[in-house]
Amino acid sequence: MSTIFIVLCLPANLTLYGHARTACFACYLSFDEDRNSHKSLTDHPVSINNKGENVEEVWYFIGESVNGVSLLWRSDANVLGLKNGEAKFMCIFAGKATPDIVWKRKGGKMNSRMEVSEHGQELIIKDLEFADKGEYECSATNDVTSTPVVATFTLQVEARPYFVKEPLDVTIGVEENTEFFCMVEGIPASDVNWFINGQPINEAPPNPRRTIQKDRLVFKNVTDGDSQVIQCKASNKHGSLMADVYLNVLALKALVTEGPGKVKVAEGNSVTLKCEHNGKPDPALKWMKNNVQPLNTDRYEFTHNTVLIKDVLKKDNGKYTCISSNRFGSDNKTGELIVRKKTKVTLRPVERSLAYGEGAIFNCLATSDPSEQQFLEKLWYKNGERINNNDDDGNIQILENGDTLSIVKTSSKDSANYSCVADNKVDSDTGISQLKVKAPPDPPRDLTIKTCGNLKVTLFWRPGFDNYLPISNYVIYSKTNYDNAYKKMNELLGDVNEYEQRLSAFANYTFKIKARNQLGESVFSNITPICSTKAAIPEQHPTNVRIIENKTRKLVIEWDPVEPIDQNGPGFMYVIITQDKAGNKSSYQVTDWKTTRKEIDVGNIYKEYKVQVKAVNSKGEAAIPPLIYRGHSGMGVPTVVPGNFEVDPDAPYTHETIGLRWDTVDMSAEAMQGKFDGYKIRYWHMDQPDKEEKEEEATVESKIRRTVRLPPNSDLQLDVVARNTYFDSNGSNKINITTPEGVPGPVQSLESMYRSGHFVKIKWEKPKEENGEIIGYDIEYEEIKGLFTSSVIGLGVDKKSIPVQSEPEWVAERNRYELGVPGLELNTNYRIKVWAKTRTGRGEIEFVDVKTAPENMPTVPYILDALPAKTSINVSWQINKGDVAGYHYFVEYRKYGEHKFESGPLEKRNTWSVINNLTSGSSYEVKVVAESGNFKARSEIKLVTTAKTDEVASAVYNAEWFIIMMVVLALLILILFIVCLVKRSRGDKYHVQEKEKLRGLENDEKKTAQYNGFNDNGETQPLAGSPR
Repeated sequence: MSTIFIVLCLPANLTLYGHARTACFACYLSFDEDRNSHKSLTDHPVSINNKGENVEEVWYFIGESVNGVSLLWRSDANVLGLKNGEAKFMCIFAGKATPDIVWKRKGGKMNSRMEVSEHGQELIIKDLEFADKGEYECSATNDVTSTPVVATFTLQVEARPYFVKEPLDVTIGVEENTEFFCMVEGIPASDVNWFINGQPINEAPPNPRRTIQKDRLVFKNVTDGDSQVIQCKASNKHGSLMADVYLNVLALKALVTEGPGKVKVAEGNSVTLKCEHNGKPDPALKWMKNNVQPLNTDRYEFTHNTVLIKDVLKKDNGKYTCISSNRFGSDNKTGELIVRKKTKVTLRPVERSLAYGEGAIFNCLATSDPSEQQFLEKLWYKNGERINNNDDDGNIQILENGDTLSIVKTSSKDSANYSCVADNKVDSDTGISQLKVKAPPDPPRDLTIKTCGNLKVTLFWRPGFDNYLPISNYVIYSKTNYDNAYKKMNELLGDVNEYEQRLSAFANYTFKIKARNQLGESVFSNITPICSTKAAIPEQHPTNVRIIENKTRKLVIEWDPVEPIDQNGPGFMYVIITQDKAGNKSSYQVTDWKTTRKEIDVGNIYKEYKVQVKAVNSKGEAAIPPLIYRGHSGMGVPTVVPGNFEVDPDAPYTHETIGLRWDTVDMSAEAMQGKFDGYKIRYWHMDQPDKEEKEEEATVESKIRRTVRLPPNSDLQLDVVARNTYFDSNGSNKINITTPEGVPGPVQSLESMYRSGHFVKIKWEKPKEENGEIIGYDIEYEEIKGLFTSSVIGLGVDKKSIPVQSEPEWVAERNRYELGVPGLELNTNYRIKVWAKTRTGRGEIEFVDVKTAPENMPTVPYILDALPAKTSINVSWQINKGDVAGYHYFVEYRKYGEHKFESGPLEKRNTWSVINNLTSGSSYEVKVVAESGNFKARSEIKLVTTAKTDEVASAVYNAEWFIIMMVVLALLILILFIVCLVKRSRGDKYHVQEKEKLRGLENDEKKTAQYNGFNDNGETQPLAGSPR
């Protein structure tokens, strides 16, 4: 092992392990026989003279004295390696800055077995091959040395002996021949020696039947005494190699172990009959058909144990016998060949081309030999792989006993070759078809980063399969270490497969892409490796800088954030520079990039400032000078108040408007504590003083007049204030007014309940803003011409509006109005309009668009329930929205068994009706009739039985609520009885209390004549006349 002693003395500006400049440290760099390096560095100062034994060289590094590249040490120039082993080369360079080391192979390329160490000093070639022989060099450069410093190495590759063809065990019969191979290579060339039963062949007993021929040992006409162990040994200077094999000589009678058996074959096919047999010497084999006809024409091909019959014919049916024989005897076995008609696919699946999502069907019919028809089955394959029924979660189905293959909903993965195989276990036939599914393309393949550097990246990819429609576009997506998800970066035409993009500094990028054709986009491609960019100064300063003047005595600055991707480096911050009118500057730092607001205490109100906001990171600030923004410190409450606020007697005073006037204020910045922004009239309802409503106007006139809209029919209190952009002054003097009654707002929840051919029923609720006393409603309807739509815009409305004379009905339990609109035409569009009215006039219009039924026949009613009582039945029914309703409804009923139905009262509003004056305990048939003009629709008949008198009582007595009530009442009586007993017992012992009770009764008589179960003391009074 050789060792190098390296000494490092520290420069003035560096400490190591806490030691100063005068300290020196030792590094031992040693190499073993295999050129493996071993390094150690002391962590304390050492004496340069005490470098130890076996040290061949001493290198000194003093401070910053090394600048250019120099070769400090290299391993041997000539290297010998063995095949399948390793070769190592090492170069150690010195220099400042750190040298860049490159390894090359002269006249050839480096491959994956050639690895460079982490710091580049060592090249290792693994699994050496003869082709690795040649020259290799290491070269180094840095910023000072531009011409490479080079060291060259020469590699020679040799090999231990190895077999090209090694000997194998052999078993043969007497009088047969054989040979053993021992073909060996190696560098240098190997010496080969043979051994017999452990002895060198030249020392073994002589054998005239054994000869050595170059790299072979040959035996001829062997006897049973020639069985022996044979060894082959090869060696060179790098090692040796040996193989042991056995020669086994036998004498065995011929024996057939397995005959041809029973074999079926279809016409036109080929068939192989087997006959397994053995014996030593190897027996000869011949074949006979039907024991009389030897097989010896060109239609037959023989091997040592088979016969191949080509293009089988029907006449090939018959018995086949194989006969095996050698010098020691013979043996035979017989089999049968059965020839069937050929299986044929008569209806083959046809090629299909369709769009994804559509269904595909393939049909297949076949015939077979009648004797094998029962075994015939049809199997389906996709690109050679068997399809099972209900594959792909039932999307692929095999139907009709295999005659049909159905793909319910195709996708791109279904594009394939589909084959139908008709198979009866004897032969088969195949029908093949291709399915082309037009679909969004497959994703691009092998997306890689071609170049990454100088704030640019170049991407490269291979197109995926287009699924039979041209790729029109590629969509590029990117993600950085600052993003939570991928973002769309760009979109390219479909005829490119390379893309260059400029990147932001100080970020780690990955990319993926999609392909698109006219049917949609592919899934994403693979994701690229990371492309990293170096730090740089920010591209620009923050934008949208604004000075907010809403905080008194503060200078408030806001700006849009600089996102991490735009910060371009570590240590990012905002620097805010302010300058007042006197020229005084201040600077502030904000280190959190998410903070985009700075409030500065300035102690003044509405003073002018200049502001700059800079973007700065560890590399510096953005190169473009920041813009200067002008604004003011925060405004305050105005110090002036409008005067002489009053009603303007010259302006009209109606339920909609009123005129007001007041004296103007001083609009200077000093008086307004900011920028004058007008006046605001405030008003309150006298009964809601905390609810403020506003009306605003800005003006500069000296005498102010203003007409405003106020809520009608209201008692109001008003004042006026002056305002700047953010603050109001104190209020002026207040005035009280009462506004006249106005017109109401629109009715609420107007909609159609149901309709018939000539009739529509509508409902609505009162207006939210009544603005006075509602005295009624106006309802009109008009026919809609042209396109029927719920939108007001674009409707062709008939100019003739027809008033509805009927009065709406107030339905208190539903808190709404309902009205039937009669006299309409079949299958016609109408607009029904509703106004609420006060004494002042109509309010705002509300309308609903409806369409009458195409025929006047109402929908058959549905009976919800029929509840019987002793002499009545309450029948209820249901009208669904969208049903064709009757103009009115009524119940028809009859006693069970009678012929004629009676009619109950007409119902226009209710969906229930009570039939009275019935016989108790009787069964009745009831049905609901919807009537509209001459049309009637009747429900199904429902059978209901009225209650008997005792049944009603029994129903009451047996009801759960009645039983519970009785139990509770009994418990109350029992408790009252116990209380009375306790009171009586207490009265026997305390007679004074009895007198107090008497006085209490006198007081009670003065209060009320109504019975009260408790007196003022909370005690129960005895009943009149009861003993005390």
